[in-house]
Amino acid sequence: MLRVLALTMCLVLAACGSMPKHYNTRGTDTPEISIMNAPEGSTLLLDGQNIGAVTAERHIIPVAKGSHDISIMNAGSVIYERTIFIENGTRKEIDLSTIPTK
Repeated sequence: MLRVLALTMCLVLAACGSMPKHYNTRGTDTPEISIMNAPEGSTLLLDGQNIGAVTAERHIIPVAKGSHDISIMNAGSVIYERTIFIENGTRKEIDLSTIPTK
């Protein structure tokens, strides 16, 4: 009886090491920020750097994983300002049509 128990325990422990491992994150995909419905002539600042004009349609910017300061300016005024954290394989969508005007 003791031998059967010992053999069973060995088989259980051996099976634990052979279980498949699954990861849900897609570590090779570059994170992105998508800006939609920006007013014509808006300027994007990413971490204090001027990225340039944002188109009225969708504008996609690849970024590094981590925290980023996002500012969108129009006619000298800040219309959107946030700090976001973004992971690999994700896209943060910013739709300016849903943001209340100041």
